[in-house]
Amino acid sequence: MVKIDEKNKEAKIIKKYVELKGKNILEIGCGTGRLTFGLVEKAKKVIAVDPIENNIIKAKEKLTKELKDKVVFQVGYGENLEFKDNFFDTVFLGMTLHEIPVDKQKDTLREIKRVLKKGGQLFVIEPLPYGEVQSLYSIFLLKLFNDNHSKRIEHAKKVLEEFIENNLFKLELAKEFKLKWFFNDIDDLCNFFLSEHKISVSNKMYSEDRKSNKIGNMKDELIDKIKNNLKKKLNDKPLIVYDELIFFSLRNIKIKR
Repeated sequence: MVKIDEKNKEAKIIKKYVELKGKNILEIGCGTGRLTFGLVEKAKKVIAVDPIENNIIKAKEKLTKELKDKVVFQVGYGENLEFKDNFFDTVFLGMTLHEIPVDKQKDTLREIKRVLKKGGQLFVIEPLPYGEVQSLYSIFLLKLFNDNHSKRIEHAKKVLEEFIENNLFKLELAKEFKLKWFFNDIDDLCNFFLSEHKISVSNKMYSEDRKSNKIGNMKDELIDKIKNNLKKKLNDKPLIVYDELIFFSLRNIKIKR
């Protein structure tokens, strides 16, 4: 059984550092609403967007009657936000910027600057590429889809730094933190990552719809790579790996004409 962030550390950080009270908030890359509901309690209204329609459907299923007037889930793209200028008090990007294609990350930050009120807060949570969890993601994504996960993370960090250096956003606070992920054992961990990407977890995994990705029978190969990555932890029960993250609290700077 997988347990992630049992002490809700991420939610506590959001409540402590994100400006919520009485604010109109935009969340970009909300997924199925994992972090959205932590924004709602004190906010005036939350609009949460995600490019995957199925994620929005699942997020809406979690809405209670009491929250339907405060939370709106809708399909949307960070690089093309369908909102007026200076519309939001706060914009939240939780584990999102690196998931946006590298050629659209700058466009996303430009759009955020446009829809965010002058002096408004941009709050970003991003992974650190050398953390154990992200290293595991890199193994899986590179092997299964030829997707360089670490490169996307590094690119997102550089884009954010560029906007800060060019005085488009003012950095107020940056702080690293860790979350614990618990697994029963190494096989449990491998199965989790495979199933998260909708791949059969059996050792004979192969199907017609996966031929183009050349996945085939690779679970054993992945486990070997994971063992080499985790080394001394392999016999631990439960197996604990750390997701190392960083958050940035930024302010939208008014451009002088």
